[in-house]
Amino acid sequence: MTRPTKRDFAAISLAEHLLRDAPTTPFVFLGPVVWDIPPGSDTRRWYFIAGCVIADRPRYDMVTTKGPRKAAERTRADLMLELINRPPAVIHDFDDELGMARFFDAICPSEKTRSVREAIERDRADPEVQP
Repeated sequence: MTRPTKRDFAAISLAEHLLRDAPTTPFVFLGPVVWDIPPGSDTRRWYFIAGCVIADRPRYDMVTTKGPRKAAERTRADLMLELINRPPAVIHDFDDELGMARFFDAICPSEKTRSVREAIERDRADPEVQP
């Protein structure tokens, strides 16, 4: 048996946070790895959105990592594996942030899901924001 690594513990911790108060069969979603540049910075910050639907409302967090895109991709993959090892769960793996926002605005309509979707749509329409 191998000893758990810091990455294992990070994935376990993220999964426990994500599934806190979740129903027996959680409805989980993971967004793609994307980047932004925080105000006052000139460096890309890589992140992905991880969430769970609880009582017909999405709860989600921005999971940021230090370092290059590969670090965020590894963290996301580790979380996905940890979630797969905790069945039963319905896991939605999105490869497009806007598609994820539209999906959750459709199934869990609220002011929060609408504002997130609209913000991403505005970013997509703005040529200054495009990579």
